[in-house]
Amino acid sequence: MDKETYSKYLSDPRWREKRKEILKEHHDKCDMCGSFDSLQVHHKSYLWDLMPWEYPANYYQVLCKMCHSSEHGRRYMDKKCKQCGTSIADAFEYCFSCFSNIQQNIERDRVKIENQKSNLFEQEASFYEEKIEQLELENIELRSQILSQQKENVIIKKLEHENRELKRQIESQEPFIIEKVVVENTPDVDMQWLENENRKLKKQIELMKPISKRLINKGNKFQLLLMSIIIFFLGVVTGFLF
Repeated sequence: MDKETYSKYLSDPRWREKRKEILKEHHDKCDMCGSFDSLQVHHKSYLWDLMPWEYPANYYQVLCKMCHSSEHGRRYMDKKCKQCGTSIADAFEYCFSCFSNIQQNIERDRVKIENQKSNLFEQEASFYEEKIEQLELENIELRSQILSQQKENVIIKKLEHENRELKRQIESQEPFIIEKVVVENTPDVDMQWLENENRKLKKQIELMKPISKRLINKGNKFQLLLMSIIIFFLGVVTGFLF
């Protein structure tokens, strides 16, 4: 186990609890000089298959910082906590109090960040839910418009078909309609001609009446009969025309 890994283990909450127990068992003083200042827990020997807090009780020794440095063959250097200036062991950068505060601040910041992430996620989820709902409404409206357009197309096609059918019927009836119009418009001309002919016949009849009277007076029965026949046919023709 290297020094860096070992230092991380010494920051573990389980080691801090174990350290308190050891200091209490050794009456919070150095086992070598009896000092009460800058106490540290020393491992007499290292068992690399065990964690620092898993050692048997006889492997631990309470030493002040100076005695601990001498035990490791190092020159004593009074190392201070970076935050409060308290004397600390060489393996640490902060005293336990400051280190605990730092850890609490880190945990508080972590919780704050998690809450912010959660709130942000909820806001984004709400935004996308509203967006999805809006898109669904737009989709329904679009489908309604498409169905309406399809119905209009069906109606238009039906009207176009009916229009073509009506045109076909009109075209099929057009010759008869034209003939009927011609026939209905020509009687005025025919009637005028007939009226002229009728007047002519009446005039001839009027002219024949004096002649018939003279024939009657002379007793010419044959001429009278012939005249009667002519007048009869003239009357028949006049009656046929009118």
